[in-house]
Amino acid sequence: FFKLMEAWSDVFRSAGTIVVWTGPVPTVTTIDCYNIETILSSSKQLNKGLFYNMLKPWLGSGLLISKGSKWHTRRKLLTPSFHFAILTSFVDIFNEHAQTITSKMTELVNEKPVNIFPMVTRCTLDIICSTAMGKNIGAQQGKNREYVQAVIEMSDIIQERQKYPWLWIDTIYNQLPSGKKHAHNLQILHTLTKTVHEQDPSFTLEDIREEVDTFMFEGHDTTASGTSWTLFLLGHHPEIQKKVQEELDNVFDNDRDRPVTNDDIQNLTYLNCVVKEALRGNFVPKDTITVIGIYWLHRDPKQFPDPEKFDPDRFLPENIKGRHPFAYVPFSAGPRNCIGQKFALMEEKVILASLLRKLSFKSCQSVEEVSPIGELILRPYKGIEMEISLRD
Repeated sequence: FFKLMEAWSDVFRSAGTIVVWTGPVPTVTTIDCYNIETILSSSKQLNKGLFYNMLKPWLGSGLLISKGSKWHTRRKLLTPSFHFAILTSFVDIFNEHAQTITSKMTELVNEKPVNIFPMVTRCTLDIICSTAMGKNIGAQQGKNREYVQAVIEMSDIIQERQKYPWLWIDTIYNQLPSGKKHAHNLQILHTLTKTVHEQDPSFTLEDIREEVDTFMFEGHDTTASGTSWTLFLLGHHPEIQKKVQEELDNVFDNDRDRPVTNDDIQNLTYLNCVVKEALRGNFVPKDTITVIGIYWLHRDPKQFPDPEKFDPDRFLPENIKGRHPFAYVPFSAGPRNCIGQKFALMEEKVILASLLRKLSFKSCQSVEEVSPIGELILRPYKGIEMEISLRD
């Protein structure tokens, strides 16, 4: 998959916009900043494409998938939940679970290489359940294993279905082993949502299920992947990791244990650049599915010189001047941008600040050995093996 992605990079650099057919469905994919601005800034082109239908059995018509007046109403209703004051109140929860993963990784110091990806995934699951549902599922302590496993498996199952047009037909899919596994996992996931509804019946069960499941899907896998890739890249660039740790020592006055505050997050300028760098990854007929090729867009040398180099300095204020505002869209942009992007960035920085104050990481695999695969997110197929050591 990774070699295929690299090969497509050359195609996009020369063409900018191409058409790819998935069975009978044409998909226009673009990395042209001006096309992207036209698409994402539109107040009319707000509907999601065919491939999002595979998410409906799990997410219903929640914020990610809903259309028209329902989307406008839900977006307006939920936006205040991501106000700065609300996000600040979540920092204590971020700290609680970040300190748990830091303690668990500290226990693994100087042992054989550790696959950090499942550890980070369980941490972000604990965080999203605690914030979105008010329920600590104890994923990092090995609790609720059936639920945790169902969440992790769903992305794989849905992505597999998206790839094969004959699996799009429900009557066929539901009879297959993967379809039955899909139904089994849905039952597990919706059981927890029902428990939350019984504690607060002010909304209908369907309302709560749609939005809580949407936040569960969007709020753990993405952040886990972003945090893990950041540690992987820092493990390959010890000089940048050291620079991050020096900033942390300065901001925290060499205190490696105290919780992260919102003021700390605002002062971690270089860590912010590191997170952003790790995230860098015409006429269209009516009703055509349009895809923003974010992986290739973020590797366009016209926007990011020497794009394969890990260089957080490219996000320093003086270096972003003149860059097209739609050249960097890890959380999308426009009316349907990610409602939780500030939440995700705060969460990731708290986890990284907790880990990197105490620990240092060394990557044990090349990018090719990690084998990035494109599921619903870009995740490491073989996990991320790292050597963990205590800082001096």
